[in-house]
Amino acid sequence: MAILPLNKIKVGMIVKKDVFDHKNRLLLNKGVEISHRHLRILKTWGVNLIDIEDSIDNNQSPSSSDIIDPDIYRKARQKADFLFKFNKLTRPLEHLLFNICVQKIAEKNSK
Repeated sequence: MAILPLNKIKVGMIVKKDVFDHKNRLLLNKGVEISHRHLRILKTWGVNLIDIEDSIDNNQSPSSSDIIDPDIYRKARQKADFLFKFNKLTRPLEHLLFNICVQKIAEKNSK
């Protein structure tokens, strides 16, 4: 399991878990191979972190410094939940800010 920020996702990587937008609409099914179109869609809908499959191909494998440990991600999400407890995360902008916050907290704690 590898949770990666969107800017580290490469074309050809495989989605490990279904990806949803802020209104819980399915954007990508698990098992889908990422394309340029998928990256554009994910960016448009404010998705910043994706769980991808481990790859045998070294060109597609993320470096260990790019991977966010699931436990660190969970703790970062809990902290962001506390920080955003008075916000309506169904609003696209607030959801995007929430995701950025989770990403930044997780990246900071994984260094």
